[in-house]
Order: sequence, then structure tokens, then C-alpha cells
Amino acid sequence: MRIGENRYFAPGDIKGLSAKLEEFIARPLSEEEKSQQIKHIEQNYDWGKIAEKTLGVYEKARSMK
Repeated sequence: MRIGENRYFAPGDIKGLSAKLEEFIARPLSEEEKSQQIKHIEQNYDWGKIAEKTLGVYEKARSMK
């Protein structure tokens, strides 16, 4: 589970950012949402996985020469 689309705002949209911050303060993530976010981050943003993906990009770029 990811944070719902209603939690995002367009890049550069200062008013949108302000509105989303107000919404987030008014309704913070539930304990269940926090738990799911932590699990998502642990599964997708591990330094080993990031290094593997980066190496794959370099190897692909190198093979294109």
C-alpha cells in the first residue's frame, strides 16, 4: 500500500503543498498506514537492491557502446 494519491501535489505547486500539509496535519497516517509504509520502504529502498539496480543500469549503458 502506498500513500493515497490525495496525499500528493504537483511539483512547484506551493498552494498545493500548503493544502496537503494542512490535510496531513489534520489527518495523519493511521498506525496501519504507517506500518504499511515502513514495510514498503524496507522492501523497495534497501541499499543492496539500489546498488544492484544501479549496477544493472551501468552494465546496460556499457553494453550499448
